[in-house]
Amino acid sequence: MYLREFKDLLIENSIEILWDQWTKLGVWISNDMSFASNSDPECTLAFSEYFSKYEGRLSKISKTWRENKDYINTARLKRIEKNLAFQSQSININIKVAEKKDDYNKIITGPDLEKPENILLKLRMLFGPSTKAEIVYYLFFNEETNSNELAKRRYLNQKAVYTELDKLNKGGILIQRKTARERVYRLKNDFRSLFKTKKEKLSSFWILLFSVFILKITEKYGDFDEYIFFSKIMDEKQKILMMLNNSGKYEIDDMEKTAEAFFIFITNYYKNLIKSSVV
Repeated sequence: MYLREFKDLLIENSIEILWDQWTKLGVWISNDMSFASNSDPECTLAFSEYFSKYEGRLSKISKTWRENKDYINTARLKRIEKNLAFQSQSININIKVAEKKDDYNKIITGPDLEKPENILLKLRMLFGPSTKAEIVYYLFFNEETNSNELAKRRYLNQKAVYTELDKLNKGGILIQRKTARERVYRLKNDFRSLFKTKKEKLSSFWILLFSVFILKITEKYGDFDEYIFFSKIMDEKQKILMMLNNSGKYEIDDMEKTAEAFFIFITNYYKNLIKSSVV
C-alpha cells in the first residue's frame, strides 16, 4: 500500500472509530461502522479535537459533550492531551460553556449505562470519575495487574494508582498477591459477577494513538525521499509495536528486517485488526 493511501485509510478509519465512540456515548448520529470496543470519554474528547481538522463536526460535538462532567475523568483527559501534545487544540474542562447553545445539544441524549460497552461510565457513577473506577475497569478485562502496568495502559498517575489499589484491597474489592518484586492485584469474583461486561477486540485509545503517531511522521517526513520516511518508521519500531499490541488481540509476529518491509507489515496488521474488530 502506498504511503498516501495508508494515510487516507488512517484518517478515514479514525473518524469512523470516533463516530462509533460518540454513538456509544449517547450522541444521536448515523455512523457507517461499529467496532467491538468499549466507550472511552477522554479518548473520544481528545482525539476528536485532533481529527476535527478532517471532520469539523467532531470538535463541535466534543465541546458540547464536555458538560457531562460526571462521566469525565478530568485528570486522565489532561494527561492524555498533554502527552499527545494537544495543548494548542485542547479545551479546558472547566471553561464555562457559552450561553448560546449549539444545535448539537438536540442530538446528545446521554449514554445507556445498561449496555456492556458503557461499563466504565457505570463504574464512574459508583466510584466517581476517579482512579478507583479506572482500576476496577481495567481488572474486569485483565486477570491481574500492578500499579505500573495499569498506569501505563490507562494513562494514569502511577502514585495515585498505587494508593487506590491499596484502598480497594483493604475495602475487600481486590485480592493482593505479593511477589519478590511487587504487589499484584486481581478483582474478587463476587464483585465481578455483579456487572455485565463485554470483552473488546479493539482499544480505541491505542489504535487512535497509533494513527496519530504515524500521521505525524508522514506530515514531517512523507514529502521527502521514501528511504528517509521508512528509516524514521524503523527508528520508532518498538514504540509502534507497543501501540499496536495494546490496540487489540490480533497476533503480532514481526520478523521483518528492512524498513520498507516493516512498513508493509504494520499496514497489513492495521488493516486486519480493523477488519476483525468491525461488528
